[in-house]
Amino acid sequence: MAHTPSIKKLQYLVKLHELQHFGRAAEACFVSQSTLSAGISNLESQLDRVLIERDRHSMVFTPVGLELVNQAKEILNATNKFVETAEKSGQFFESTIRLGIIPTIAPYILPKYLDKLSKHHPKLSLLIKEDITENLLKALNAGELDILIIALPYDIGTLKSLYLFSDPLRLIHHPKSVHLSKLRTENNELQKNSVLLLEDGHCLRNHILSTGQLFSSEQINSFSTNSISSIVQMVRYDMGVSYIPEVAIASGVLNGTDIKVADQVDTHKPKREIGFVWRESSPFDDEITQLGDILKKCQQ
Repeated sequence: MAHTPSIKKLQYLVKLHELQHFGRAAEACFVSQSTLSAGISNLESQLDRVLIERDRHSMVFTPVGLELVNQAKEILNATNKFVETAEKSGQFFESTIRLGIIPTIAPYILPKYLDKLSKHHPKLSLLIKEDITENLLKALNAGELDILIIALPYDIGTLKSLYLFSDPLRLIHHPKSVHLSKLRTENNELQKNSVLLLEDGHCLRNHILSTGQLFSSEQINSFSTNSISSIVQMVRYDMGVSYIPEVAIASGVLNGTDIKVADQVDTHKPKREIGFVWRESSPFDDEITQLGDILKKCQQ
């Protein structure tokens, strides 16, 4: 098998075909004519093929020479792209970032956040993956994602995290709900099978269940759903009550309904912390912090 030729020799070959002159090709490659000529001869020896028929007065590319010129161009283009990709990786705000985000956050913060990012860093490109926390963490650890926006606390192992903002969880109910004993919505006044939650796997469910022992297992409805929007509609028709994030309420998820947001005593105000999570090996801690600062401003 022939030895693999160097990129430099492929550059000589392509430039010689372009300019059809050894002297001008050598000048364009910033080498002497003898160096370029020796490089072409060495390339032919490596490939054991005549690429150029030449004498003292003329040169003609052979059929295989022409075919290899085209392939050399493709290789050089791919090599240039390879180098450009590496260079851009050092220019964080001109690169493509793969962002993972959980569905109980994404629709409520992304519109404003993406708008801000496009103004601050117009050359930054984001690819968005929406999924539950467990799946996102697996993808991050596997190198398939670069940054996550998730709700904390959550066991993230050795990954790094950055607190962004606090997101209170608010109790919502129908104005004349049959699931409340009184208008004061103390947790012990919630009826049996009255609390609607998201399905297992959603960290919002776990945050509600784990924060301050809000209610007993008997108060949790045995039916569940995959989205906050569905929860809202179920509450709208008084199929139960639920806790939903403040970011969802602020974004207008209750607009067009007569759903009430309960006034709760301090001990009954669960919350979650929204934060960035990324790999400890990432060289872009400062840049990720800057992205976080922009998101914080969106929530102020």
